[in-house]
Amino acid sequence: VERTLRESEERYRSISEQLEDASRRKNEFMAVLSHELRNPLASIHNGLSILNQAEPCSTQAERAIAMITRQVDQLSRLVNDLLDITRIEQNKIRLQRQRLDLTHLVQQVLEDHRPLFEKNGVGIRSKLPPCPVYLDADPNRLNQVFGNLLHNAAKFAGQGGAAEVQVETDPASGEVVIRVSDNGVGMAPEMLNRLFRPFEQADIAVDRANQGLGLGLALCKGLVELHNGQIRASSAGLGKGSEFVVSFPIAIALPQDSISPSHSVPRHSRKVLVLDDNVDLADSLGELL
Repeated sequence: VERTLRESEERYRSISEQLEDASRRKNEFMAVLSHELRNPLASIHNGLSILNQAEPCSTQAERAIAMITRQVDQLSRLVNDLLDITRIEQNKIRLQRQRLDLTHLVQQVLEDHRPLFEKNGVGIRSKLPPCPVYLDADPNRLNQVFGNLLHNAAKFAGQGGAAEVQVETDPASGEVVIRVSDNGVGMAPEMLNRLFRPFEQADIAVDRANQGLGLGLALCKGLVELHNGQIRASSAGLGKGSEFVVSFPIAIALPQDSISPSHSVPRHSRKVLVLDDNVDLADSLGELL
């Protein structure tokens, strides 16, 4: 009886600690989410006020439009990440798989993020295979994965830091391995155990205003696993950089002749029905079309 009571008490303490941790994480998440939503919305509101007063096509109007566009893009990424995390947890994401060249995709993502590295003063270099590496994968989702990893490298390497992307094949395992590393702030060992949980963030000295919700790596893990791949992180400790390693099964290369060329589709006029219960959304989309 005493043993049973002790075991019950231990289970109770364990459950209580888990609930307290979940409550703490929820409160932290709500605080960060409020911050992440408030700032772009305030900027958009200011930009609209400027547009109401500025001369059309003036420099002031152009600056306001550029600012609104940046903030709307930021809000869209935030909401899309939240939706994708929910879809992954509910097993509702459907991949749009196609035969693609991973080497080419990584090159594209690198070029898209090069301005961010330059802005942050971070050097970036790559080591890519000379030949195509084929995957059966969803290019948009892989773009999300590598985009998140490169964004983290550019942010956490710090001014004057360096990052590197390597892609190498392993014929023995039939896999391709992608390594994204930096020599920046690194991570404590205890952080590695919870790094891929949603809403988790490392307690490190970075710009808190630009730290985000802690969704990127959880989203990476979910998308990589949907592709039958694996992702892991390593760090020698704080101040010693980080490395993320992603692996995918390689697809058998198809003969070039077997890949159907894309044919141009003849253009025809169309009538488009816009249907939505949000009047502003429906009206604005109709006007845009």
